[in-house]
Amino acid sequence: MGRLKETTMNWEEILAVLQKPQRGYPVAIVRAVLDNPEHYERLLAEFERISEQPEEMARSIFHVYAMHLLAEKREPRAFRPLMSIAALPEEQLDDAVGDHLTESFNRCVAAVCDDEQLIRDFIENRDHAEWARKMLIGSLVQRVMAGDSSGPALLEWLLALGEKTGRWLQEQPETAYIDGEILLMTGLAGAIAAIGSAEHLPTLQRWWDAELLDPQVAKIEGYAERLQRPLAERIERLQSRTGIYIPDAIREMESWYCFSDRFHAPQEKARIISSNPPPPVTVIREQAKVGRNDPCPCGSGKKYKKCCGT
Repeated sequence: MGRLKETTMNWEEILAVLQKPQRGYPVAIVRAVLDNPEHYERLLAEFERISEQPEEMARSIFHVYAMHLLAEKREPRAFRPLMSIAALPEEQLDDAVGDHLTESFNRCVAAVCDDEQLIRDFIENRDHAEWARKMLIGSLVQRVMAGDSSGPALLEWLLALGEKTGRWLQEQPETAYIDGEILLMTGLAGAIAAIGSAEHLPTLQRWWDAELLDPQVAKIEGYAERLQRPLAERIERLQSRTGIYIPDAIREMESWYCFSDRFHAPQEKARIISSNPPPPVTVIREQAKVGRNDPCPCGSGKKYKKCCGT
């Protein structure tokens, strides 16, 4: 598809392209959407609509394009659709977002957030999917590191929620399911290690000693090492590892596997085979066909029709 055709497509044609992975990231189409106010508004409207349709999101990647493009623009109107997606039941959330939940969803939410209290209320609600709650802790950390939110205020909330959740965990019977809250505690500890200071280490040590943190995610030595680094260094490391917010959606997405030749080659081969099936093969029997009333060749002594021929 040539560049001229891409940039002169109407919205329906653009939408069709953005619903499925293309062989090669459609850079010109994406730029046309970002640069054309009419296309941009339609992108937002379609994102608002599809965010309430989990079955449709499971079959499309339009919402993945949209959330990254709207995050680049710091579009606050995308915040509530993103929170609607985060509130999906765990299985539907996984079908809709997949690996993006842990890789970029929190940065998209952080970039467009216009109500941090809504995020905090979401995290405190045990009815929501545990991975979504942990992921949104990262959104709040992103906003502090970007300079858009207060670090001390977030730390106060993180510590208070950790103490509250820790007490709840210690009150539960041994048979209770607590993995979700352990995951939350581990997310809180990671956030404190990201924006806190050495004075917070005793609290994390106490949580660790009480077995309230997941040792498979991080060790107490790791939390301690991070807390001892200057905050500026921690921000710089985050910038180099995953970035803060979505400064460039095209650069973020264009190297994804779903746009690569390796992803599309097997699918194209399957399409070619299905459209050009091989000719039927004539089977030549080396032995005479067994009659239904003949003795069964398996040696059972029964007639074929009452044994292997049934």
